[in-house]
Amino acid sequence: MSTRRSIQNTPGDLSLKVAAEGLIDAVGGPSKGEGYSRLDRRRASDYVGPNTDAFMPTDIAVALEKRAVGSPGWPQVTREMARQTGHVLVRLPSAGADVTGDIHRCAAEHAKEASDVTARILLGVSHGKLTHKVVRGLDLLRECREALERMAQLTAMVAAIDSEGGD
Repeated sequence: MSTRRSIQNTPGDLSLKVAAEGLIDAVGGPSKGEGYSRLDRRRASDYVGPNTDAFMPTDIAVALEKRAVGSPGWPQVTREMARQTGHVLVRLPSAGADVTGDIHRCAAEHAKEASDVTARILLGVSHGKLTHKVVRGLDLLRECREALERMAQLTAMVAAIDSEGGD
């Protein structure tokens, strides 16, 4: 299969390539990635190349993300796909996990993110109307997504405690 190297990828496609690159780096590079999945190190450069029409197959992304747990932005490719389709990605607590200790940290992270969003909105409207330029300048969309992810995580933790039943 030949890969065209003169492609003008869309911003969304480029974001997928950046996520794939982050994932490959998180597992130690293409050579190590070969040992964890069917990643071919020769094709890896095509998956991350901005001017190629090749993208990382999902089975490779899943296999590598299983090895990259805890790395920055993890799960890199899955998170980017969720973002591009208008979804929030939240890791659910494992069955039977004791989340009561983590809920304090999670609640604090949610409060911080929600506070960041509110502060940026108030700053943005303090000079008039909230506009596209202001939203971009304050990186407000990213802040909103981060707050939403923290809220979804907190909700999942509360649901896990609730599902334990019996008091």
